Amino acid sequence: QNQYWEAARRLADPNYTIDPRARAEVGPVLEANGYHPSTPLSAYPPPEYGRGYGHQRGGDEPLEVQVVRPKMERFLQLFGFVAFYALIFGIWYYRTPGRGNPLSSLGVQGKAHKKSTGSDVKFEDVLGCDESKAQLEEIVSYLKSPMQFLRLGATLPKGVLLVGPPGTGKTLLAKSIAGEAGVPFYYASGPDFDELYVGLGPKRVRELFEEAQANSPSIVFIDEIDTIGQRRQTLHNSRDGTLNQLLTEMDGFEENNGVIILAATNLLDTIDPALLRSGRFDKVVDVPVPDVKGRHAIIEHYLKKITTLDCVNEEIIDKLARATVGMTGADLSNMINQAAIKAGLGDGQGVSAHLLEEAYEDMLLGVGRKSAVISEESKRLTAFHEGGHALVAWVLRDGGALPIRRATILPRGNALGYVAQLPDKDQTSYSRKQMLAKIAVCMAGRLSEEMIFGHDEVTSGGSSDLKQASNLAVEMVSRWGMSDELGPQYIQKKGEHGGETQEVIDREVKKILDQEEARAREILQTHKNELFTLAAALLKYETLSGEQIETLLKGGSIG
Repeated sequence: QNQYWEAARRLADPNYTIDPRARAEVGPVLEANGYHPSTPLSAYPPPEYGRGYGHQRGGDEPLEVQVVRPKMERFLQLFGFVAFYALIFGIWYYRTPGRGNPLSSLGVQGKAHKKSTGSDVKFEDVLGCDESKAQLEEIVSYLKSPMQFLRLGATLPKGVLLVGPPGTGKTLLAKSIAGEAGVPFYYASGPDFDELYVGLGPKRVRELFEEAQANSPSIVFIDEIDTIGQRRQTLHNSRDGTLNQLLTEMDGFEENNGVIILAATNLLDTIDPALLRSGRFDKVVDVPVPDVKGRHAIIEHYLKKITTLDCVNEEIIDKLARATVGMTGADLSNMINQAAIKAGLGDGQGVSAHLLEEAYEDMLLGVGRKSAVISEESKRLTAFHEGGHALVAWVLRDGGALPIRRATILPRGNALGYVAQLPDKDQTSYSRKQMLAKIAVCMAGRLSEEMIFGHDEVTSGGSSDLKQASNLAVEMVSRWGMSDELGPQYIQKKGEHGGETQEVIDREVKKILDQEEARAREILQTHKNELFTLAAALLKYETLSGEQIETLLKGGSIG
């Protein structure tokens, strides 16, 4: 307060020179000592809206002043506020797709589905899922000749749910049914029904089914149905309305009305049971990853679409088909496309077997880091690490270990090297002997480092091996009933059993890991000379095939 009094005194004193920037004429917008003076006032410093001190021009007595915002100024500020946000809205309005209806981009207008008058995809274009196609042939037959079924009183399922991992061809399979039957195909994706505004999801479901019924016979395909068909919770969810509308539409269908509903998901466990009961999606068709025969057909199909060199023969295709266990049709398509891109970046003559092999490894292990600078000591350590894996895998080849496909010390992704093992045939389950052999192979890399370089020189490079070995041991004990002490139990989640049971699990896991570590150590010590042979070959050639490894371990030489 004193500083304002002093400021006012100096304003009145002609002996003081005041910087004009510090003064402000505030005129009639002030109240002074509770009244509105007619004489303009000055304030020092220039007052904001609020309380301060100033003096009346021409007078000597300082006055307490209250700056009051005039009504007009308040109106102008409000107007500026509204104008600013109107400008922002206008910019957004005119930059929105479909200008003139900005809310259309938020899903207020427009359909969630796409109509195709006919699909040019046939069953013969869908490879790697012959069993799935066989289960769907009845739908094609019905759409082609409905009277044949109606005369017999047969009723086809209203809905068919295609279940399988991403990339296995569920959408392509649905299109092929429409293509074979020559009927309209309506495609919609589950997320398209999940809208910002309440009520739009059900509205879009109604529109989809109304159009499909108006153009029957037809096929409605809903991809990623788990987005809207998830198990309903106790609390209300905006998706519940969409799901309820879907159930209502399916229940409202008359039997044999010519509309077949197909849907796809890779999360069957999350689907609401109400969708799976009779009269809705009462037929579930599994679309698995292709087996070796299916992969062979898919690889052959995509190779016909690109230019290949003469070295890409039937033997190479068969080798790739056996190597790509677990890959989907989409994965194989991508692999071959990557090989074609590599060929285009090279001499451009065509795709070679080597480029296909490289594209496969890029997908499996990550892109090779050719520019990485690796010290000689690090290369030597990696050679013994990978040599240890390969040696134990080869020694246990009749004891459950998978065949070696190749070993390399070339860095890929986050790995400085790797040993690739692949089964001779597709497997959906593995024996206890195979599991234990896998754990022993995992332990061998770190043990090789310790044996050659000493305990204090063991690196962190074996962390992924230890993780894989530990996970396998835990699964064996708690999921697969492969524990002598715990017996045949399946423990779904950690914590759903007592502390004593957890102690047994931990003890059995440690027992398995210790046992296989000891077995791997014994193999490495017994075959120490062979370990040095493999490491030397890896340092010289950087990459060894399974055949070359076998030749070396049998005492032969490679050129």
